[in-house]
Amino acid sequence: MPPLPIKSYDMEQRRLDFIQALRGIAALGVVICHARWFLHDTPNWDSANRYLIWGAGGVDLFFIISGFIMVYATRNFDGSPSYVRNFGIKRFAKIWPPYAVATIIWLLVGRGSGYLSEYHTNLIKSLLFIPFDSSRPLYLGSEQTTLSVGWTLNYEAYFYVAFGLSMLFKKLRWVVFSGWMLFFLIALPSIYDVGTLDPLAQMGFRSSYLSMMTNPIIWNFLIGVILGHFYLTEKLPLPRPLAWSIALLALTICLWGYVGNFWAVDGIKGWGGYSAALVLGLAVLAKTENLRVPRVLVTLGNMSFTLYLTHEIAFNLVLRAYSAVGQREQVHTWAASVLAVGVSLSLAIAVSGLLENRLHDLALRVLSRRNRMPNVLTHQS
Repeated sequence: MPPLPIKSYDMEQRRLDFIQALRGIAALGVVICHARWFLHDTPNWDSANRYLIWGAGGVDLFFIISGFIMVYATRNFDGSPSYVRNFGIKRFAKIWPPYAVATIIWLLVGRGSGYLSEYHTNLIKSLLFIPFDSSRPLYLGSEQTTLSVGWTLNYEAYFYVAFGLSMLFKKLRWVVFSGWMLFFLIALPSIYDVGTLDPLAQMGFRSSYLSMMTNPIIWNFLIGVILGHFYLTEKLPLPRPLAWSIALLALTICLWGYVGNFWAVDGIKGWGGYSAALVLGLAVLAKTENLRVPRVLVTLGNMSFTLYLTHEIAFNLVLRAYSAVGQREQVHTWAASVLAVGVSLSLAIAVSGLLENRLHDLALRVLSRRNRMPNVLTHQS
């Protein structure tokens, strides 16, 4: 059977609904993973930890998607410094304002009035995406970050900076980007004989930022970049049966890992590998089929960043509600976990328009005027 023609290669028209759906699944997975802590120190903890901890793989999936999206979003890169500047402005407007607002709200709701006077340095470092503790690999002192999920945004910000700076080298940008990443992921650790694929391994670097730059979790971004290039290439059309076969195999591998609890760890040897298989499978299928992604998953993806940022606030509201009705002892139940997830989704639905659209647009307009940047607003990249 000859290969079917790939659906339209007009990249401006192509939808990335499957990526948006994966974003939503990743965010919801993290929320569910964190909700298991309501059952800590209870007879249900072992089962909750066994089945819900896999939601932590949403972080690996997020990172892979970030690499994928950056390749897709910069497919029309023209090599100009203004393009690089605009790229940086868009990334900043997308990430920092919602993160700053969520951090301040959490500061008021969850930390208390005395936090700022005692831990103002923590707040500043958190908002500047600076990791805290080089001796705590991967998370690098996430408990000191004002909003605990901020540790992942430190990695995101670093990736965006490296990606953006590499574009200054125009046609050599992929050579520079690859060289930069491989130096810190392979060469430097090898020099000190601490090379590893385990994100939790201690490499011994004193600088917390260097510890982050050399952490193997960053391989997820590189895998995403590779998959993004694969998705954009026109040289790999596949017959429909083969595309479906690859997608089904990818999904089967993920289910196999979950059911068997194999390699339930961060990084490409665990959740990163499963996530890569999932994105690859769907990318292959999307290059052949006009995928119809359930609207609810696309909507979940559209508010995924808000869900990720605000679920800690929602959890705190659940704890307060139980205390207010004199049922604090009922917090450590499956019911409380389910309630926490539901409240997190409800809160995200309520405020995502503000955090992911209006705030982003406002920041982009302000920065665009100051930098004379064409005011092109987009919420998906």
